Amino acid sequence: MKTNIRNLSEELSIIEERFPKLRAVFSKSGRLEKLIGELDICDDEGNYWDTFDIKIVIPKKFPYAIPKVFELNGKILRDNDRHISEDGLCCLDIEHELLRLASKGISLCDFIVDKVYTFFANQLFFEKMGEYANGEYPHGFEGVRYFYSKKLNLTNPVIIIRFLKLILKNQIPGRNDCCPCQSGRKFKKCHLKSFEYLKSIRRERLKEDLNGFINMSVNT
Repeated sequence: MKTNIRNLSEELSIIEERFPKLRAVFSKSGRLEKLIGELDICDDEGNYWDTFDIKIVIPKKFPYAIPKVFELNGKILRDNDRHISEDGLCCLDIEHELLRLASKGISLCDFIVDKVYTFFANQLFFEKMGEYANGEYPHGFEGVRYFYSKKLNLTNPVIIIRFLKLILKNQIPGRNDCCPCQSGRKFKKCHLKSFEYLKSIRRERLKEDLNGFINMSVNT
């Protein structure tokens, strides 16, 4: 699989320059285990806001697995609405987005900039404004449902179930076939991109979604 990620030494060099308070910790075998230290947060104009003590744990299957990020000094209230667990594990994004990122290979530097830094900046924005800068996903399965609606333009649970079953059976329509959503449009001009996105997600996650939408349909 081709990726656009840099080699690790280049990544760490860029991280050291951009985030000098983070240090790399290696195992005895030389594998990068974690980054630990302080992360300074500034606003868009470069004004200093605050500093967080963090730990970024690097999984063995990285770059094709998602790092875990912990806030260590308890500055963020441990609460579901703040998207952080009791032990400081940070929910950086909905799992689908992170899994898709991992399927392509994660650039560690880009991950810190796009996911980690953004998470902590958003936490400070919330403290100042009482809301997140770019909104947030609802908790639990409602967040999954919201994701399918906003990201994939899929709102009808019956259609979503049909899509997921086709993908899990690897029965993908041809580009010029009628779209399975029954809109009457060709697949390539309707939900092709949604299918391609879902195909990049791990099957275990798709099976969870399928069961969730089935249960929702039964209880509706």
